[in-house]
Amino acid sequence: MTELSPEELERLRKTFESFDLNHDGFIDLNEFHALLLKLEHDVTQGECLLDFEEADTEGDGFVGFKEFVVWWTS
Repeated sequence: MTELSPEELERLRKTFESFDLNHDGFIDLNEFHALLLKLEHDVTQGECLLDFEEADTEGDGFVGFKEFVVWWTS
């Protein structure tokens, strides 16, 4: 994982939490799609699925905070 300052990590935590709409500590596919729409404005469900599968390194159908940080910084 990329070395981040405490401030950068806190900013990422807030971003993560703002898209964890049900506050379960994970971002699911629908929440991830909302994140990509906010970032890229025009992303298909298929493009979202590819990015989601890349971010979901544990393959459990959810993106945890550590996975999110790795995806965001890569």
